Amino acid sequence: MLLALDYDETYTRDPIFWDEVIKLATQRGHAIICVTARAECHRQEVVDDLGGKVEAIICTSGKAKHGAAYDAGYMPSVWIDDSPQWIHTDAFAVA
Repeated sequence: MLLALDYDETYTRDPIFWDEVIKLATQRGHAIICVTARAECHRQEVVDDLGGKVEAIICTSGKAKHGAAYDAGYMPSVWIDDSPQWIHTDAFAVA
């Protein structure tokens, strides 16, 4: 199973909890990626928190997360997101 975890207001609400979820999921043979609406230039905080814990960090710059994950070669089977409307719809455009 491939899980897509949002960063802002999902992972950041309880990092200790999500770190345990990530650890358990990977121990069980599942993969986790982080898909965030952040722009690439604002990814360092995400890398600092999740680098080495997840398979990939995908920054969408406000574009729909599903398309961005697909374009990066991933097809998550489970999405974990506090704003699921942005999975299939653009949140905003970053210039």
